[in-house]
Amino acid sequence: MSMSRVKCKTSEEGAQTSIYCAVSEDVAEESGKYYVDCRQAEDQASDTSRDMGLARKLWEYSERVTGLATSDN
Repeated sequence: MSMSRVKCKTSEEGAQTSIYCAVSEDVAEESGKYYVDCRQAEDQASDTSRDMGLARKLWEYSERVTGLATSDN
């Protein structure tokens, strides 16, 4: 896809969904859902994003590079 077809958001626009999820009473009881543009969009989450083995590897890598390993490993 060429960059001319990509719609870029400002940092303020990009933050709106995170803010919505953090403060909205509409989603106060939700957890683990995928949101885009302040709407639930579970079907858009990729298979890679649901790969728990890969998530664990990323977590362990992050611990190593930051030096912030948790004590329960």
